[in-house]
Amino acid sequence: MLKKILMNTVFSVKNPVLKFNDGVSGSDKSEQQGMTQLFSGAMLAFRNPRAHQIISDDPENALEILSFLSFLAKAVDRANKG
Repeated sequence: MLKKILMNTVFSVKNPVLKFNDGVSGSDKSEQQGMTQLFSGAMLAFRNPRAHQIISDDPENALEILSFLSFLAKAVDRANKG
């Protein structure tokens, strides 16, 4: 749960540490909130199960997860300090 709180703090819509856009329009705020949820969801869906048990991902599934995580990593690279 701590990691979810961290994601919500870092990518907060109101006072983000990292922001994905100017945060001016409603669309900007929606994108920021969506990215927050993607990062939080990735931790819950991918990291947590594998940290608590042995999971055998088939190669295709593993590649899809890595592709999604690559998208998130590139989004952080493009983000600006809040």
